[in-house]
Amino acid sequence: MASRSHFPLPKGFRPAAQVDWAHPTEDVPPFLSRNRRYTGRRAQGVRYERKAQDYLASLVGPADPAGLRPALYLPSQWWRFSDCGSVRWCQTDGLFAQPREGLIIVVEIKYQHTPDAWFQLRELYEPVVRRAFGPAWTVALLEVVKWYDPSTFFPERHFLCADPLQPPTGGIGVHIWAP
Repeated sequence: MASRSHFPLPKGFRPAAQVDWAHPTEDVPPFLSRNRRYTGRRAQGVRYERKAQDYLASLVGPADPAGLRPALYLPSQWWRFSDCGSVRWCQTDGLFAQPREGLIIVVEIKYQHTPDAWFQLRELYEPVVRRAFGPAWTVALLEVVKWYDPSTFFPERHFLCADPLQPPTGGIGVHIWAP
């Protein structure tokens, strides 16, 4: 795994330094503006994310005879957590929970492959989700992209994965989905 000290942080990004506690919440942060309009590339990314959310949700299969699903998908999940004593919020783009395997897959959706996904997944979401679920669960990280350029700089080795429900657990998986 790469060390953050070798790479500049994305503008406005604040990694989680020491997560004391974390939990998912249905609450929306009070500072969030609800009436945002996006244009240009940002609007393109938001449209792609909306379609990708539908695609990812469709991957969750029907319940087995015992009533258990092989996976659950939580889109756009908000988290509250304490980082070095300060209460903070973050929102994962998606999260698959596979209870039988004890596996959590944290999903970051990007229009194109970018090192920003590494910072979000590795430096913020992974420590928050690990603290929330505890050591009994394995946490895997997955970037879902429409465009993938293998020459794009990425702070650690990543692996292309055809099945987003089976990302690598030793690195970051990249799943290309181009509707």
